[in-house]
Amino acid sequence: MDADSRIPAHNPPEGFRVVEEPIQETGVEILGPNGESLALFPCGKIWVEGSRGAWPRGSTILKYMSARSGRRITLAHWTWTGSEREELDLPTWHRLRVFPDYGMAYAWDQYGRPGEFAELLPDRPTSVNALDRAFTAWYEEWNPYDPFDPSGNKDITPEDGWDGWKERGLRLCHWLLSVIGPEGLIIYRNAPECFGCGNEGLAIYMERQ
Repeated sequence: MDADSRIPAHNPPEGFRVVEEPIQETGVEILGPNGESLALFPCGKIWVEGSRGAWPRGSTILKYMSARSGRRITLAHWTWTGSEREELDLPTWHRLRVFPDYGMAYAWDQYGRPGEFAELLPDRPTSVNALDRAFTAWYEEWNPYDPFDPSGNKDITPEDGWDGWKERGLRLCHWLLSVIGPEGLIIYRNAPECFGCGNEGLAIYMERQ
């Protein structure tokens, strides 16, 4: 049995479809303590302004992407203490990034904290063990490849090549999204030459048909 055949197919719930969309443009919105919009910024400019403490304590900072449909999709959010951003404790609000990195890491939450899905999805403890095993096997195919190491073996490739490996990573992300459900969003940054850096990658989410 090859690696691809071990990844189960998953259909979205009735009335939903799965969308794969490149993340090309992101922004930040500041919401006041009562939910009113205070400002919109291109993503790279928010912290210069925010570090001056210009926003009322208890404001919310939302990082979002604009979907092709025109819908705005929140990628991460924080609360503003008056001088710095603070992580919100929202255990069932799932925005996960998936890409391989050294140190047996393949998944991160919206705040950049790595972990296995058993840790990142504590409300779904019985649904993620097989996912962690499958992602670990996928990661271990990539791990020997190290273009930054002059002595590393750059000729190592999976049996189905890097294109096949990337496609299997995408199928694994669909499986992960099916476990989370319509409230989830997966950001998949996959190419071995990218190493999770640079562009935001592909957003995978469900929307109503």
